[in-house]
Amino acid sequence: MLNEQAKLAKIVNSLQEIDRCNQTIQLDPSSAIAYYNRAQAYERLGEKAAAIADYDQAIRLNTNYTEAYYNRGLAYVDLGHKKQALQDFRVAAKLFFAKGDIENYQKAKSFSQEIHQLKTLNNDNNSNLIVENIFSTMVN
Repeated sequence: MLNEQAKLAKIVNSLQEIDRCNQTIQLDPSSAIAYYNRAQAYERLGEKAAAIADYDQAIRLNTNYTEAYYNRGLAYVDLGHKKQALQDFRVAAKLFFAKGDIENYQKAKSFSQEIHQLKTLNNDNNSNLIVENIFSTMVN
């Protein structure tokens, strides 16, 4: 029962965050942060396509939005779009490095290398293990 209540609370919180972001976007359509935050809420609800659309918008508004590239890459991995994920992780790694964020640079670089390896693997079992490893570590 408690677990169900916690899940319901998480859904309600995500929907409230989407509503807050919608209001912010209505007032300021150039708010990359609002699109990013809404994408995060969509991610929590499992709405990967909606999250990607908002990450796209956040990146369009701020081409150096490192976390948006990184998290869009994670969403692409989840949807099986390896080429787009690889591109996003490479851009994120470059931007993390430029900011001096070596820890997240190394994560993004590692993920791009793993995605690149995925493209050369034919064994689905190995591919699934690599994808699981990618999702075990995310940028905060």
